[in-house]
Amino acid sequence: MIKKLTFLLSLLLSTHFVQAQIKSVNVVIKDDLVKQSFVSNSPKRSATNPKSCDVDTVEFPRYRASSLYTVSVSGGRSLGQLYSCPKPISLRGFTFYAFVIGNPPPSKKMNLICNVYKAGPDSLPRGLPLRSDTVTIDSTFGGGQLTKIEKHANWAAITLDSNYIITIETDSTTMSAGVVTNNYNAGDGKRFNLNCGAISGLWYNGRNLNVGSVPFDCDILLHPHVKYSFGTDFTIKSNCYNINDTVKFTNISKGNMAGSKMYNRYLNFGSFNYEYLCHYWDVGNGNGIQYTVDQKVKYANKQNYQIMLVSTVYGFRGNMIYGCTDTAIKDLYFKPDVPSLSGQTSVCIGDTLKIRTYSNDFGVSYDWFDKVTSSKPFFTGTDYTQFPIAKSDTMYIRAVNNTCLSSFRVTQISALDYPKNFSVLNDSVCAGSKANLKANSSLGSLKWYTQSVGGSPFFTGSVYQTPVLNKDTSFYVEAANAQCVISPRLKVDALVGANFAPAPPVMSNDTIVCLGSGNAVTINANAQAGLTIRWFANASGGIPINLGNTYSYLPTIREVKTFYADAFNGVCGSSREAMNLTIESHPSISSIMKDTICKGDSAYLAVSIPFGVADWYDANTGGNLIYTGSTYALEPSATTQLFVETSSGVCKSPTRTLVTALVNTYPAFTKLWGDTICAKNTARLNSALSGPGTVTWYDTDTGDLVLGTGKTLVTSVLNSGRKFYASTSYAGCVGPKVAVQPTVKATPFSGFQFEVLTWQQVRVSPINPGPAKVFWDMGDGFTSTLNTVTHRYPTPGTYFIKLVLTSTQTACKDSTIIPVTIEESDINDIANTPAFNAYPNPTKSTFVLESSDLGYEAETLYIYNINGALVKTINAIPVDGKIVLDLSALANGVYVIKCDGYKVTKVVKSE
Repeated sequence: MIKKLTFLLSLLLSTHFVQAQIKSVNVVIKDDLVKQSFVSNSPKRSATNPKSCDVDTVEFPRYRASSLYTVSVSGGRSLGQLYSCPKPISLRGFTFYAFVIGNPPPSKKMNLICNVYKAGPDSLPRGLPLRSDTVTIDSTFGGGQLTKIEKHANWAAITLDSNYIITIETDSTTMSAGVVTNNYNAGDGKRFNLNCGAISGLWYNGRNLNVGSVPFDCDILLHPHVKYSFGTDFTIKSNCYNINDTVKFTNISKGNMAGSKMYNRYLNFGSFNYEYLCHYWDVGNGNGIQYTVDQKVKYANKQNYQIMLVSTVYGFRGNMIYGCTDTAIKDLYFKPDVPSLSGQTSVCIGDTLKIRTYSNDFGVSYDWFDKVTSSKPFFTGTDYTQFPIAKSDTMYIRAVNNTCLSSFRVTQISALDYPKNFSVLNDSVCAGSKANLKANSSLGSLKWYTQSVGGSPFFTGSVYQTPVLNKDTSFYVEAANAQCVISPRLKVDALVGANFAPAPPVMSNDTIVCLGSGNAVTINANAQAGLTIRWFANASGGIPINLGNTYSYLPTIREVKTFYADAFNGVCGSSREAMNLTIESHPSISSIMKDTICKGDSAYLAVSIPFGVADWYDANTGGNLIYTGSTYALEPSATTQLFVETSSGVCKSPTRTLVTALVNTYPAFTKLWGDTICAKNTARLNSALSGPGTVTWYDTDTGDLVLGTGKTLVTSVLNSGRKFYASTSYAGCVGPKVAVQPTVKATPFSGFQFEVLTWQQVRVSPINPGPAKVFWDMGDGFTSTLNTVTHRYPTPGTYFIKLVLTSTQTACKDSTIIPVTIEESDINDIANTPAFNAYPNPTKSTFVLESSDLGYEAETLYIYNINGALVKTINAIPVDGKIVLDLSALANGVYVIKCDGYKVTKVVKSE
């Protein structure tokens, strides 16, 4: 029986109690460490990029302290502080300030376990510790001076590339340590929610904890030992600027330590932000340096510039005065103008082509392409020479300034052949008539001279009809295709006979006809009576092709056909008179080059025709003439339809050909919005577009981290509102990034504390309910809406207790489920089998304990409340086996009385 009762008592005394709130230690802490202030030393330019900084002890929490407080760490109760990681960081340990609470003997010491964890999406420790060190502390307090209670955790350096949390934990179950924080009463944490605390091994964000009734809005003075290469950098809105534009340079300090409050103390001077003093710019225009975070400039001169950004991180202990400095240098280039050309673009085949390109832009180079779509130029330089030139070509030339390119200059190169098959034909005529002298060449023009060299041509054409001749006469002919001339000139003779010729016939006028009618053309000639009209295909010689006053001809090809006729008297023919029949046709388009561009770019349209002219109109019929030529460059702001009409002479194409410049652009957002959600949930971002396209979602407006594509995006779990960014694209055309922010409503924190009591009972209450409705599910079917609930389970076991909080302000809900084990309790057996006889029981004040085991020696009596807490100790001497006790000073309730560890009974005090 005694063993059983002793076991029952030990069970009672081991009552489990979880303390869910942060405990304060009521001591005064003095900050006697040096705190660096603002210094106006000019930064030193670094020699490397990025530069590795010296080891620094990051005292961000201390610099934000209005005063210092202390909270306790004990078994099951831990503290942590979150740090960002803008760039990879080498972490070697941390400094903290701690002491054993109370004043145990000097031999009593306590181990604190110092850990570093990766931070999860909820800003709480995730996984196992990455590094750990055990630091032994004692009760040395030193008047609360930081220099007296400073401790250091050290471990082998570890490189971190994401947010991390350093923590103070302990495995001690008998002692507590005081750990220094900044002032939660003053809200030194600035609601950044960087701290966290563990209660019974379960981690909570600081915003969900409190000290008494005060929110735990502070930072823990856990100061990491770090080394890093912060790598300053910036972006340029347009690396190819126009001289009329303002160029903007955006500092990416938010992505490195220079723009982080945690690592750069210059960002922590109260309401003043001295970050601008951590950066200076030299934009290369001779105006010196300017201290500012971002920079913009409108340049007066069109040239390339070197941009330099020097950034400095002013550390807390390392690099305090001159800081850790790094330099980023980038080149800025201007967009060159379209180049101009000089030199002949029409060259004889077999000769040398020489073209020079030039512009007013200094220092540019020139790339020459055979196609707009070519990936590589066939030539780069100013002076292009080709020998021998063999064929006509089209060249596309642009100016190049590093990566900045001008639009193309389109140049048609005409390769002209020299005249071929050059020959002449003499003519023999009767006196008093005209001679038809003929020259032939496969191309080019034929120029007639009266002398073999020099002089000016008096006629151009293949057939020259002389004046009336009475004697032999000579002429000279030169064949020329533009500047391509055959030398020497050929001599042509008109041989005149003694017989006299009759008068020449009167011919039809020269006529132009267009192919396609299918009708023959009739021409006429009339002569004096008695003369015969003879028709010839040649200007001189040959046999007649027809006799009579008319001649019919059916055109089949595009050509200029010349017919000749004379009047014949039987002996001599008259001068042969010519009639020119020009058979024309509109050119057919053999190929069309359309273009597809993004809005703001240039389009290049072209048609291929074998001859004639291409006229570009803005309508299928009628309309306005826009351009004449086979290649048309334009800068349309929208899809443009042009209609090409071909012509040669009077013959025009019966219909116009459509040529389209398709202008794509990114669609605009007609609507861009985020869902309204409760915190601790994902949100859906939504978009509606003005046209077809793809939506790409980004984490920031300056970075390239893509979160997803599509018209919707489901975010990660959000605890508060934040901005995301979206841009649209279509057919390679990309729009700007536009911000969108979901509405995140506050969600209550459903963490709760529980206390396992005797009689298989548990008491539960919310840690920080705020303005919320409470609902408890005790795991056995019992529910309650009370704030604090004490519930007795009929049988032992593990019960899953659930707390649901519903905000009265936002209607958002949050729930927490904690398994609680209820062990079997024999407390009722104490009442059924008492070792004492207690009367009166219940009692209002005094009562008697009676037992035959009580002798005459003094006994120590221990009185415990129903929760197992010792409330009173009494030393008494029994009289005749009885002890009289007075419970008047205790509250009404159930008490268990133990005598020297082996006699137990239960007494009820009531009114």
